[in-house]
Amino acid sequence: YDVAERSFKQVLLVDPQLAYVRNFLGLAIAYQGRHENALEQFRRITGLPGSDAAWHGNEGHVCLELERFSEAKDAFQQAIDRATDNPVSYYCGLADALVGLEQYRDAVAVIEKGIHADGSVDFQDLDYFTKLLYINIRERRAEEVRHTLIRMKEIAADEEQARLLAYKAGSL
Repeated sequence: YDVAERSFKQVLLVDPQLAYVRNFLGLAIAYQGRHENALEQFRRITGLPGSDAAWHGNEGHVCLELERFSEAKDAFQQAIDRATDNPVSYYCGLADALVGLEQYRDAVAVIEKGIHADGSVDFQDLDYFTKLLYINIRERRAEEVRHTLIRMKEIAADEEQARLLAYKAGSL
């Protein structure tokens, strides 16, 4: 990542307005564990008109690493608002920020919104259900854990999906 960082900086010396390159620079810096420096790069591009959902999501993930949960919450909400593709990581990130802020009911509501966002509840919602299970385990809500596991079992359409589901649940 240090080689990538140097390369992205060289490109930005030639054209500092290349926001997508700055995003890659922020990622290279974040992957090296320098989250404050990465956040500086993301903040330079998330304020631009038409900023990309992924840039806000990256900002949110870095804020989570820095335990700046309120800022992460705002960044993930911006990512959700701008998303044109599958926003699973943004909803899950927003839920993590809300858990960090000890707003557990809001975190569950966000995950439920994500589960139902596409109008169907199916195996594509596994990451949402895994996050919901995590929140319920963390909060020691035994009945909700049981209910979430039942719901998860219902989305498995075949044996392979059931095995992956069991693995995800077991890893928690």
